[in-house]
Amino acid sequence: MTSGITRCPACGTTFRVSDEQLGAAAGRVRCGVCEQVFDALAQQPAGSASQTVTSPDAGISQNYIDEMLFEGEAAAAGQDAPVEPFTPAPIAPVESFTLPPIAPQPVEMERGPVARRWQHLAWTLACLLALLGLVGQYAWHNRDTLALDPRLRPAYALVCERVGCVLPSLRDLARIRSEALHIRPAPGRPGLLLVDVLLSNHAPFAQEFPGMEIVFSDMRGQVLASRLFLPHEYLDPPGLARAAMPPREPVSAHLEIVDPGEDATNYQLYLREIPPAAD
Repeated sequence: MTSGITRCPACGTTFRVSDEQLGAAAGRVRCGVCEQVFDALAQQPAGSASQTVTSPDAGISQNYIDEMLFEGEAAAAGQDAPVEPFTPAPIAPVESFTLPPIAPQPVEMERGPVARRWQHLAWTLACLLALLGLVGQYAWHNRDTLALDPRLRPAYALVCERVGCVLPSLRDLARIRSEALHIRPAPGRPGLLLVDVLLSNHAPFAQEFPGMEIVFSDMRGQVLASRLFLPHEYLDPPGLARAAMPPREPVSAHLEIVDPGEDATNYQLYLREIPPAAD
């Protein structure tokens, strides 16, 4: 018996087929491994030749030969044999991968020494401007206090002349001293006392005259009488109060007050800030 070689297109199994098997169903056979029906004549490897064998190939199902004979008879009667649908084997997915970028990082251009010098200078100027801005804000918000410093006052006076602000008067009450205080009965005026005192400004700048408070107390320290006197009340002439108190130049102050009585054995003089309403 003559046989040939064919290959299953579904599973790739190669086996021998005889002429009798090929003629049973016009060359269509069923694979004994995966049960796929295919055309054995079309799937013969190139160069394969028919050869005689002593027994049929076990790769072809004997039951399929009977089916092919029946289908051959049906085809001869003008009816087409049903063909099972062909389902191709799934294709294995291809492993994907990502190519590395051509340039992982942008190339940084090196700056020359001149460019670096200008960049450093720009940063330095920016820092100086920011620092000057902070100092200026602090100096402006604290001008009432800082303007009392004689070293800073000329600069503040120049700025206020341009922008129209008013500087507070220079004051340092702690540097004004009272000296040579003397209280005595007024001659020929019973019930009145004369007060004489020297005021000295030990500050390096001229400042406003202070208020003077005289306090009388008894032997137990109990206050019997007190009063605050303004500059126009103790200065002679009174118009001197409108002027500033010169530095390190004693100024005489004179007062005429009511005698608080014989129990007022002690007296003290205090220098006070003049309240704004009393200016």
